[in-house]
Amino acid sequence: MSEIPPGVHWHSDLWASIDGQRFGDAQRMALLVAIAESGSITAASQSLQISYKAAWDAVAARTRRQGHLWCCAAPVGAMAVAAS
Repeated sequence: MSEIPPGVHWHSDLWASIDGQRFGDAQRMALLVAIAESGSITAASQSLQISYKAAWDAVAARTRRQGHLWCCAAPVGAMAVAAS
């Protein structure tokens, strides 16, 4: 087996899909974890250094694709909802 040249790194991305619908990549999971831990989409987006709009759009898109809520929004904050 030959040596890997210096500076060459292997990277991969893992996600889950159902019937071709991609739903479980690392970035989306990190967002849901951050929302659950902070109780806030704003705080989660800040901790992940993404815009609030990007975070909200990701949650809304996931909800539309999967057909059930992944996050409940309220004036006092947000919370992740357990998948059923």
